[in-house]
Amino acid sequence: MLASRWLWFAIVLGVAGAGVDALWLLSSSSASFDELISIADMIDLVAVVQLVTVLVGGILFLAWFQRAYGNLRALGVAEPRYKRGWAIGAWFIPIVNLVLPKQMANDLWRAGDPTMQPGDPGWQERPVAPLLHWWWALYLGGGAVSAVAGNMIGDATTLDAMNAGIRLDAAAQALWIAAAFAGTRVIALSTERQEVRAGGLRAAGLLPA
Repeated sequence: MLASRWLWFAIVLGVAGAGVDALWLLSSSSASFDELISIADMIDLVAVVQLVTVLVGGILFLAWFQRAYGNLRALGVAEPRYKRGWAIGAWFIPIVNLVLPKQMANDLWRAGDPTMQPGDPGWQERPVAPLLHWWWALYLGGGAVSAVAGNMIGDATTLDAMNAGIRLDAAAQALWIAAAFAGTRVIALSTERQEVRAGGLRAAGLLPA
């Protein structure tokens, strides 16, 4: 999946971001002013590249997410909880975007269960892999820590304040790296489950070949 491959690029950039943060922290007490400015420029450059990566990756992920959620009826779910359009819209509504996308990801996982009978009325009660919970917690945590770190760095007027912001940014980078890795597994495993289930339904004559 293209979305999954793009997340690996995001992981590489996260490592780069953490590396530049570490360079600043190791150099802040001994580097010259000009050297610190150069490192700050590197931090800004990585941040810009990461922003572009997030935008492109977000588009790819949403395309996969909408397509995968749109498969639920074909996979035997008579009444999905949400319309397909929410697979995109849910991510852009404040407060709602903290809960609804995860609920839809849960539905993707449950509907892909190869052992589920078509039309099972209890499909929403099926278990969800802990991976999805970890992915969502890391995603939300990374976003929150990154926002706080950005504000701290932007408002810093002393070297100590800047160092505190950079330390928090390094923590955010670690959370984003973990979230991106978990995201690759969520995409791969959810897609695999749908493919296996679709194959079983075709073999049973319940889905067109």
